[in-house]
Amino acid sequence: LGHQVKMGSRTANNESAAKWVKLTGPNASQGTFSDAVAFGEMVFICLKGTAFLEVAKTLNAAALVGKVLVDVSNPLDFSRGMPPSLSICNTNSLGEEVQKAVPPAKVVKTLNSVNCEVMVDPERVTLVFSNLINNAIRHTPNGGSIDVRALPTDGVVRFEVSDTGEGILPEHQRYLFERYFRVPGSNSKGAGLGLSIAKEMVEAHGGQIGVKSERGKGSTFWFTIPSAHREESRGGSRA
Repeated sequence: LGHQVKMGSRTANNESAAKWVKLTGPNASQGTFSDAVAFGEMVFICLKGTAFLEVAKTLNAAALVGKVLVDVSNPLDFSRGMPPSLSICNTNSLGEEVQKAVPPAKVVKTLNSVNCEVMVDPERVTLVFSNLINNAIRHTPNGGSIDVRALPTDGVVRFEVSDTGEGILPEHQRYLFERYFRVPGSNSKGAGLGLSIAKEMVEAHGGQIGVKSERGKGSTFWFTIPSAHREESRGGSRA
């Protein structure tokens, strides 16, 4: 697009940065982290995990005033192997810590899935989760519980939403993912389309969806998404 871009590294003569400059052309240059911050109108933080929090201590605060910092890093901790855990989570976030480290800047936190087990269309998968979780809430009494799990296994990641609600009779389970089907006697006000749409979205990702339920003991709705590693081994990819 014709933008001038400077890649910042810990050293001004970083070998990988030099290769990138050579491949990219005249609009590309390299320098230190401080050089890149001073150079750009917009700064992208592309460091591993929480590494930027240490780098921030070396930067000139005056060079950050009013600039937008787009943080695309993930606070992933691989110290205990795969799958990784989050080094910052729950009551805090990496984006908040970055903003505290560079208060003169305007931090924009984005999410990426470079290290994730699956690569998906986030909007579609969010709708699947929304449908399953809302159904679980609707059919679980006060004092009950709802669990959401992700289980990597056999080339796929299996997601489960379990509840301790009233459960579903076996004769109704086979029709749950059909359009317009509503369990007889259900107090649901929907049109009976939610689960059928969820099924279409999961299958569009190459996955499967199903349910395991016992009357009086609750239900577990599950769906699978092929592992990103399996897709790569087949020469394909998902975005």
